[in-house]
Amino acid sequence: MNHQTVRLDTYDPQWQQLAHDLFQRVGARLDPTRLVQADGSYSVLQSTSEKRAAKAVIYQAEYAKGNWRPGPDGVYVCIRTAGRSSTSHLTVGFLPKSDERFSFFRIEATQDLDSMADFIVASADY
Repeated sequence: MNHQTVRLDTYDPQWQQLAHDLFQRVGARLDPTRLVQADGSYSVLQSTSEKRAAKAVIYQAEYAKGNWRPGPDGVYVCIRTAGRSSTSHLTVGFLPKSDERFSFFRIEATQDLDSMADFIVASADY
C-alpha cells in the first residue's frame, strides 16, 4: 500500500493539533537535527542515518491519495520496518519514497502522548 500526504494545514484542526502535540513531545526527547516536519507529516530520522525511522501522519479519507486505507480518520504512528513481501499488505510506503516501509497504528484521543513519545523515540533509536 502507498500513500501521498497533503499539506498539514489541509487536515482537520483536531488531527493537526494531536500530531503537533505528539511531535513536540518527541522533540523534547531527541536531538532536534533528527526531526523533520515535511508538508504532510512529521518524521524522526534514524540515529545512524538520514532515513526515516518513524512518522506521525494524519489520515483523512477525503484527502486520501493512494491505496492506503488504515481505518478511521486520525493520527497514525508509523514505524519503519524491513517490509518483507509477506507483510506488504500490513505496511505502507509514503510517496515519493514508497520503498521505505512502515507498520502503523492509530493514536486514540485518550492516549498518553508522553508514553507514545517514549515509544517512538525507543523505536527510532537503532
